[in-house]
Amino acid sequence: MVDLRMPKMDGLEVLSRITAQAPDTPVIVASGAGVMDDAIQALRLGAWDYLLKPISNVEILHHTLERSLERSRLIRMNDEFRKRLEEKLELIQDDATAARRIQYQLMPPPQAQCGPYHIQRSILSSLLLSGDFLDYFEMDRNHLAFYAADVSGHRVSSALVTVMLKSFMNTYRNKACSRPSGTFDSADAMTELNPVFIREKLNKHVAMFFGILNTADNTLNYCSCGQFPYPILHQNGKAGLIDNSRNLPIGMIESAEYSSEQIQLPDAFRLNIFSDGALELLDHTTLDEKVEYLMTLNTEQSIRQFFDHAKNLEELPDDISILSIGKDANHG
Repeated sequence: MVDLRMPKMDGLEVLSRITAQAPDTPVIVASGAGVMDDAIQALRLGAWDYLLKPISNVEILHHTLERSLERSRLIRMNDEFRKRLEEKLELIQDDATAARRIQYQLMPPPQAQCGPYHIQRSILSSLLLSGDFLDYFEMDRNHLAFYAADVSGHRVSSALVTVMLKSFMNTYRNKACSRPSGTFDSADAMTELNPVFIREKLNKHVAMFFGILNTADNTLNYCSCGQFPYPILHQNGKAGLIDNSRNLPIGMIESAEYSSEQIQLPDAFRLNIFSDGALELLDHTTLDEKVEYLMTLNTEQSIRQFFDHAKNLEELPDDISILSIGKDANHG
């Protein structure tokens, strides 16, 4: 407590020095009725409260002291809480950074060559962890499998689902490769995967495209489960959409049934599978215009430029990923 009228150093100077050195110190100023302007100035300089002299009622003094001390206590509690929160957030940030590294290590290399086929995958996360996941692997010497998955939602829960998906697909690969027939149907994997999501009660669904490329006869067996935008197939100088909208996303309905399609690929082609985050990145007016633009990205250079543009944005509206499988005619 400080009086505004004191010899040598007045209350305003005392207040100014206290707030400069310890701004959280409660300061109550006392002033006579004739110096109210000084009291107002003291409040502007950081005083917590003021009293008018003479103080004839001790209860008023007691109430003013209690109120200032309670406010000081709440400020200290808030500072301690904020400090603990910052420490926890730092730990969470460290954990998320480590989880991001693990998630990306689960993915195959960004580029690969499998005989005449070249593979390119790119992914950008709107947050540290991604709900998009891309993978490719050889089933046997004549079959190359690949998939693009987009888990509903964001944050850690969606990223954890991608880890579970990776584990399931590894199990499917090992089991399928042990069959003596050597024939693979992409719908089999989706039929097995769907009840896993339902049983685990993940409250997540996955839009997914799973393809198995027969490198011996250049045919593609695929199962598209709610994948949008539709995969884009470039062949003979034209771009077309692979539409198989009969299959539901994985994990939506327990009774869902999945079927595959098979197409003969030309000697030279490129198959691009974008996640729906690519659509949100585009400024075109209509959905058709956005899809038409994606259909113009038919070279590695054009895809790289598209992703370089996304990397320069301060904030992404959604995870963005693309998986591209191609074959050049000069490779035979």
